Amino acid sequence: EYCYKNAHRIVKKYNVDQNYFSYFVNFFYLSIIFHELTHAAQKQKYDTINSDNNLYTYLYDLCKMIGYFDVVFYNNNHSLLPLEIEANNQGLFKAYQLMTYTKLPSKECSVMHLEYLSSLLSNYKRENNRVIAPIEKLNKRIEYLDMDEVKSLLEKTRLSKNQRLNYGLGISTKEYDGINKEKQKILLKR
Repeated sequence: EYCYKNAHRIVKKYNVDQNYFSYFVNFFYLSIIFHELTHAAQKQKYDTINSDNNLYTYLYDLCKMIGYFDVVFYNNNHSLLPLEIEANNQGLFKAYQLMTYTKLPSKECSVMHLEYLSSLLSNYKRENNRVIAPIEKLNKRIEYLDMDEVKSLLEKTRLSKNQRLNYGLGISTKEYDGINKEKQKILLKR
């Protein structure tokens, strides 16, 4: 149902040729599969990290603690949780990559790229000269998230823009605007 609903949404939103509808259904099936595979990879990564003083370990433990102690909160705030953001983004990105190898015309394939880029920014909000990250929104909803600890660990790890986006961490207005410009370029080519 999720795959068909989203395929219909995309076909309507971007005026995609109906002959390619099944490609979009498959795109969403693949994104779900890669989403779940990302969760398996997250667990493996967590198990191989030897340090408690690690940003990934902190974020992983936070998500697991929320899921264990407050399932309702976890389900209602799914899109703000770092591990879910990563799984969602990676699922869409890997599905998009695979779909580029099909006979789907590049014009239609670009819509899948737009879905991925939209996912990257889906829970960020730009306010004047500042970008509010999903982790900041999550911080306002739970009291046991230590933003000072997150910032300290983030400074030590020096994650790339894509890594920060994949965990819902802070990005600059320049980085936010850059992704929006990339989306606009794709839309103009359509």
